[in-house]
Amino acid sequence: MQSPASPGRQSAATHAAILRAFTTLALERRYEAIRVSDIIRAANMGRSTFYEHFTGKDAVMLEAIAPILLALAT
Repeated sequence: MQSPASPGRQSAATHAAILRAFTTLALERRYEAIRVSDIIRAANMGRSTFYEHFTGKDAVMLEAIAPILLALAT
């Protein structure tokens, strides 16, 4: 069993923080107006941490909308 501060749990929390930050920004402005630096600032993390989890803004958007697309497909 992993401890609360284990790398796996921390990594999942970081990943989720990026998705939350993107979702918040997407509700405030158009997709074209969102920059990776905005997501990083909103998630309160460094650029290298962001890129450990996602290749860029498009990858975040695709993962953020995946549950919606899955629901529509079923």
